[in-house]
Amino acid sequence: GGGDGSPPTPASLAIVTAPPTSAPVGTALTPSARVLDAGGRGIGGIIVSFATSAGGTVAPAVDTSDADGLVSVQWTLGGACA
Repeated sequence: GGGDGSPPTPASLAIVTAPPTSAPVGTALTPSARVLDAGGRGIGGIIVSFATSAGGTVAPAVDTSDADGLVSVQWTLGGACA
């Protein structure tokens, strides 16, 4: 998409700011990522959903990439998972 007037097609999501591998319960982290097209260019206007399988909460649960393709979320850590 994109070359014929249609919106660019997302090809990948690249981590920009990764959360630490460990932190105390209740810590608020702000990981971010960039939505990329097949040529590796950031693309805006793409809706990205966030969820956690490691406990805690994420907000917002949905974000739209900005003009550079960036999205971010606040992840508040919950208890450890078994």
